[in-house]
Amino acid sequence: MFSEMRRTLLAGAVFAPPADGGGGADDVAKAAADKAAADKVAADKTASDKAAADAKAAADKALGDAKAAGIEEGKKLSATAWRETITDDKLKTVADRYASPAEMAKGLIDLRTDLSGRVKPLAANATPEERANYNRVMEVPESAKGYFELPAVEEGKMAKIKIVVNGAEREVEISAEDRVIAESRINALHKAGTPKAVAVALIHNDLIANDDARKKVTEQLDAHYKAHDAILHKEWPGKEYDENMELARRTAEALGPDFLNMIDGVKVGNGMLGDYAPMARLLAAHGRLTAEGKIAVGTREEQIKSAQSELDDLNRKVPVFSAEYKTDAHQAKLRKLHEQLSGTQPIVGAGGRSV
Repeated sequence: MFSEMRRTLLAGAVFAPPADGGGGADDVAKAAADKAAADKVAADKTASDKAAADAKAAADKALGDAKAAGIEEGKKLSATAWRETITDDKLKTVADRYASPAEMAKGLIDLRTDLSGRVKPLAANATPEERANYNRVMEVPESAKGYFELPAVEEGKMAKIKIVVNGAEREVEISAEDRVIAESRINALHKAGTPKAVAVALIHNDLIANDDARKKVTEQLDAHYKAHDAILHKEWPGKEYDENMELARRTAEALGPDFLNMIDGVKVGNGMLGDYAPMARLLAAHGRLTAEGKIAVGTREEQIKSAQSELDDLNRKVPVFSAEYKTDAHQAKLRKLHEQLSGTQPIVGAGGRSV
């Protein structure tokens, strides 16, 4: 440092002009030395002040961080300390679900509010007032008809009803039997105090299931009929099909309503009995024999009644033990009437018919 100062002084002595043209080298050197000393003192003070400021800032920051950490730790301790006072394991498990006592208290209030809004099931000895209040809250109609009205359905026919399924309207068909079953179930649901929305949904589901099942069966029957009808068309080409089916129809009608109900109402496999090709062949064969006068299965009901009436009248006029009864003419009349009623084919196991 001294050599640096000396160089500075020498430089000033050499190049600095004397003040007012005089003063000497010693004065110049002293002034330069004083200035250098003052600058150093000022520089040292500035550096010291900056270091002190930096140190203070670092200390303040460290103190602030420490305080913040202590506060947060205190918060953590206070947030969990309340659970430590609970000794019952089950209660402690419940408490662990809540962040604070205030939150747990809110949960309790919400639960009580929810429970108070629920309707208790009716007791067996419920008073009329209690039952009326229950029905009002649960939307149970005063009578079973309050659920919905079922349309009238004639026996053997179908009726259509519109229902709503998943927000969409659908039309279904119901039979007289469907209506009886649905009405019985509606009455039972009302007696049990079933809410309207639930009862309507249950009945609608039943009606839809029945309608879908019926449509599926109808599709199967139609497919079966078409398959066997195609077989008959192949066996009886052209007009032969119409002629044979007409013979089969006449035979079926002659056999009476019970027979018609049987072949049209008995389901065998995937089809009705009357839709099978073998049944049509059998009926057509009988009809053909009837048309040829060999059997009387195809005789009209009116003809049968007329023949029976004539036979009864003849038997009243000509008693069995009378002389006229044994004559060939009377026997011929009896034989003709019996043929009209019973046909001319021999009875199975017998040689032939006799009056």
